[in-house]
Amino acid sequence: MEALTLRSESESQTILQGEQFAADLQHGDIVALEGELGAGKTEFVKGICRFFAVEDLVTSPTFTIINQYDGSTRTALR
Repeated sequence: MEALTLRSESESQTILQGEQFAADLQHGDIVALEGELGAGKTEFVKGICRFFAVEDLVTSPTFTIINQYDGSTRTALR
């Protein structure tokens, strides 16, 4: 398993990092995000979902077991 650590100065930069990260994903890849509350995980997923043309509102699953977002070419689970 390969680990990647990213640092960001803003929400918009975190979203952009998510988009850039998504460009390298292959069908069937599994991504696990780890970070403190407020670390930017949801903003990062917003970027991933933007890349895959997901139109759903991306929210934090803090009190949810899982959220599913259907894009035109991929499905993102969080």
